[in-house]
Amino acid sequence: MDDDETRRHIEQVSARIRAAAPPDLREHLLRAAAVHEERDPARLPADVAPVVLGFGEVWQTDLDLDAYVDRHEGHLQPLLLFELAHEGTATAAMRAVASHAGLADDFARWERALV
Repeated sequence: MDDDETRRHIEQVSARIRAAAPPDLREHLLRAAAVHEERDPARLPADVAPVVLGFGEVWQTDLDLDAYVDRHEGHLQPLLLFELAHEGTATAAMRAVASHAGLADDFARWERALV
């Protein structure tokens, strides 16, 4: 992506975050959106690094739900919401993780906010 495409992409993800994120997660996820194309952990702000670095893992075809939930326990809610905002629509894997982690109601609420 060139700089203009990256900027438009970040704006799209940020707009979805504004629409779906509860107030307690909104600013945190907007910061994550602003830097999510950066994959060098040393260059990421510490508060958003777990979300940015965990981003995309849910798409693995051999996803172990128990291991995924355990690995991302401290930031699972913002990570799932970021995944949803980034894609603009839920995937079966996102729903499976949300259900497995007891976040199905939250996840459904975020989905409805994006429609």
